[in-house]
Amino acid sequence: MHRTAGFRLCYMLDVTGPPPVMSIVGFSKQVGYMGEDPINRTTKQILFQAQQDHATELVVRSSPGTGAAVRYKVADTWHDWASPGSESAAAIIGEIGRLARFSKRPCPKEGLIDVPYSGVRLLWVVRMTSADGDCVLSRVEQ
Repeated sequence: MHRTAGFRLCYMLDVTGPPPVMSIVGFSKQVGYMGEDPINRTTKQILFQAQQDHATELVVRSSPGTGAAVRYKVADTWHDWASPGSESAAAIIGEIGRLARFSKRPCPKEGLIDVPYSGVRLLWVVRMTSADGDCVLSRVEQ
């Protein structure tokens, strides 16, 4: 763990290959950030980054096949999210549903994510047409 300029950085050392490679796992200006559940943290980071990039839509595919599990739209261009992998899509969709306070009733479902995160307000409308369908989010302008 390393602290610099008010940011808390966490490094992961990969010692399986020569030479060891260090990569940044996560960072935050907020104390206690790294103690969050990894899926909760990843989901909020995806929403935060999409919002920072001025995305208007975000889609998490429940069964991505050959495409990316997470995609977001800026202007008229769709961008694939490099990670997390497709194996995390179901957990991320579940966390989005929790953040949107989805009820236990069957689909279709619609909810609102309105949470503070890293100094901004994450504000997205969430829609799911079926339990095994894609999770579609639309950004709410502030």
